[in-house]
Amino acid sequence: MAEDNGDWRSSLPLEYRTNDSLSRFKDVGGLVKSYLDMEKFVSTTGRIPKSDSTSTDEWNSYYKHWGRPDDSKGYKYPDIPAEYNLNEDFRGQLSGLAHELGLNQKQFEKMINWGMTTSKGLYDRNQAALNGQTESLKKKWGWSAESNFDRARRTIATLSGMKADHPFIQWLESSGNDQNPVVIEFFYDLSKQLGEDQFVDEATKQQQTEAASAQRRINEIMADQKGPYWNDNDPRHNDAVSEVAKLYQTITPEE
Repeated sequence: MAEDNGDWRSSLPLEYRTNDSLSRFKDVGGLVKSYLDMEKFVSTTGRIPKSDSTSTDEWNSYYKHWGRPDDSKGYKYPDIPAEYNLNEDFRGQLSGLAHELGLNQKQFEKMINWGMTTSKGLYDRNQAALNGQTESLKKKWGWSAESNFDRARRTIATLSGMKADHPFIQWLESSGNDQNPVVIEFFYDLSKQLGEDQFVDEATKQQQTEAASAQRRINEIMADQKGPYWNDNDPRHNDAVSEVAKLYQTITPEE
């Protein structure tokens, strides 16, 4: 039998007697008080269930103790900018997932804010990549870039029957792919394979014909270095200058 020596731990089995954790207690009373305080703390903070043997009711009780609302409709969403387009369907799915995971309101808000921050980061990176691709395509096409972009859009409009509510048009606009340079170049190439005449209306054809005719006439006037356009003393000079100005208006009409 171990000697007392005034140490309360001397009455304990040897394996416990030498445990350093007990050295901070001066007597049995201190040990008992510490144990009771721990019990009180656990009872007020909730015991962590053992996942392999815990019932659904026990988990629900634990989650409720930590602040989970009674059902998924109890979550309050933080302010979300309209551009994130969280419809009621998707909100319901998020709330349902949060409730299933046992999140309280504070945890729920952190999850939503994390989602918005992550989404914005992805959008910004994608937008930067898209802008870079667009600039590359413009450099590839050079001075004809704008007309090529227009031709691609006319092709899309024609193939969709000129219907703004066509499912493909709606998808392009809702997804932002109506500005996607990959899409634009694809439909531009397609228009060349099928023939441009199929993708312009009569008014556009007439405008193109008149512009081509005007350009030919400008070339004729400008090529005549001895003609009235280049000779200030020629009585026909003002008329020639005026004609050229009108021809340029035909080529690039005001919107």
